[in-house]
Amino acid sequence: MAASEDEHKKRLDRCIPVARKVLTIIADNESYLGDVVDAKTGQPKPEANEKYIEIAKEIFDVMFDENCYLTDREFIFQLALQAISLTKEKVINSLDRSVEKAEAILFGKDVMDLRMADVDYILKNPKC
Repeated sequence: MAASEDEHKKRLDRCIPVARKVLTIIADNESYLGDVVDAKTGQPKPEANEKYIEIAKEIFDVMFDENCYLTDREFIFQLALQAISLTKEKVINSLDRSVEKAEAILFGKDVMDLRMADVDYILKNPKC
């Protein structure tokens, strides 16, 4: 294994467990979600800001306890976001395929074979 590959593996070995802990901390702390920003001020709402400060402190503690390199901080979050992004992609793609199958069943043909007249007919003659 080349030196850079070895260093990358070492970095993954030390950062992946921390990234998993970051995900757990965020998930377990009932993160403030939804309307986080005040529409009038454009700033985070105080309650959201306070909650995320608490979460950040917990993550700092993990990073200190794990003796993380300062240069790993962005990489740790990149790994955590990668897990969320890839999971989201799999869920959305699976749901999209299911919707396509359901549409084909409803229309009686593959969606790619639909004509404007088919859509018009369905809209004028709903089954439900």
